[in-house]
Amino acid sequence: MEDISDNEGRYDSPKLKSERRKHVKENYQKPIIEPLLDEEEEKYVADLNGMDIIVKLPLHAQRIFSMGNFGTFVGQRMNFANWKCFSSEEQEMCEAGTSKESLVKNSNFDSKQKAKEWIDKNTGGGLLHLTPIEAFYLLNELNVIKINGNIPKENEQIFEYFRSIFGPSFVRKYIVYKYFRKLGWIVRDGLTFGVDFLLYKDGIELHHSCAGIKIVSMSDPIITDISISAVQRELNNCKKQLLIAAIDFKILEENVKLVDIEMAKIDVGIFIFLINTVK
Repeated sequence: MEDISDNEGRYDSPKLKSERRKHVKENYQKPIIEPLLDEEEEKYVADLNGMDIIVKLPLHAQRIFSMGNFGTFVGQRMNFANWKCFSSEEQEMCEAGTSKESLVKNSNFDSKQKAKEWIDKNTGGGLLHLTPIEAFYLLNELNVIKINGNIPKENEQIFEYFRSIFGPSFVRKYIVYKYFRKLGWIVRDGLTFGVDFLLYKDGIELHHSCAGIKIVSMSDPIITDISISAVQRELNNCKKQLLIAAIDFKILEENVKLVDIEMAKIDVGIFIFLINTVK
């Protein structure tokens, strides 16, 4: 099994290189990667709405997302608004060299305000959507949220409720998600790259994702599987690596309980294989 811990003892060994985003300085301040609550502060509130789990209070949504990048705002993209997209007549004059420095500053400010307003309109009014896996991790592991709605109240019952709705995939993904979160990684959905998860160091606003995680059964022909090879090529083209999380699916087939998941490192056994290291 590969060691993916870094020189700090957390993650990002020489085999897993994280690339900082262009605007991030080398000596940036390390962020908080798990949502915190003050001693007398009540838990963050999420609402179950059909199949969606939504954090509606803006302060709660902002804190959950900013501390660990849990959840997704509707329409969220990285750097998806630029003031030049909202340039005013004054801005066009500035770029043509026909206005003064003060006009440049005012125009830039006005354009940035328009960009911010556009972002606000396209992020669901600040609604933060959590996946069932994220929500249950925040509930069971960190104990920082409560989920309102037509849902059981006890963690064990909530686990069984999610498993009954989303099937064995919820259990498999939760085991792997928890495993990497406990190592200190930011874990995000990997659908765009055909994998189960993507790994980020410290935060999605600080680093590009450095690896994709594919969950397979221990009995799968990992190296020769055609789909794995295709995913591997796609990730390599984007300077990302492929991690295979192999789980004994047989253990998860029949009425698995939350207590079984707590012992997953013994009973299930997650083996991480690093495929084709990117040069």
